[in-house]
Amino acid sequence: MINLLENLLAGQEVRLGRLGLFRFEQGRLKRRGLTVDPDVTSRSRLGWLDAETLPLAAVLRLLARQAPPGLPYRGGSPRRVVVESPYSGDRARNERYLVACMRDCIGRGEAPYASHRMFTSALDDNDPRERELGIRLGLEWGRAAHATVVYTDLGISSGMATGIASARMAGRLVESRVLGGAWASSPPEAIR
Repeated sequence: MINLLENLLAGQEVRLGRLGLFRFEQGRLKRRGLTVDPDVTSRSRLGWLDAETLPLAAVLRLLARQAPPGLPYRGGSPRRVVVESPYSGDRARNERYLVACMRDCIGRGEAPYASHRMFTSALDDNDPRERELGIRLGLEWGRAAHATVVYTDLGISSGMATGIASARMAGRLVESRVLGGAWASSPPEAIR
């Protein structure tokens, strides 16, 4: 992370995940992107756009995330991930699936957190108010995570969609994963 930040401050181009290429130019943060000629709207070109409106915290989180997934994150600590998987519906199957997802995360050297497993033992998932409370509490814990990992073998539930949207709004990396094998009973739905 230090090298990436030093390179960025030295005016070099640095790729920050899906956000693209960045650099500092005349003391301002710039992002590589398409610019449109206001006189000829059909003409666009690749150029450096002002990126000062991006929250600095989001940029720094992206810099910190440049460690490969599954490797020790900082100081030997595992990467903290929020696990998104279906839970309501066929609960027995979905609990087995969640356990398999968490084991997959652990096998990658990550520290998984699954609020839908934790809060459903204290709250009634069939009561819409308590379900909403559990989702909100889980989203609060998500602030401490480095990434949200979405397991899509069984599709994407409304609770998962909320978690994905929250992670994106917070500037947190969202990764799509499949376990395959016995869990590949239905084609995974794309993350929107």
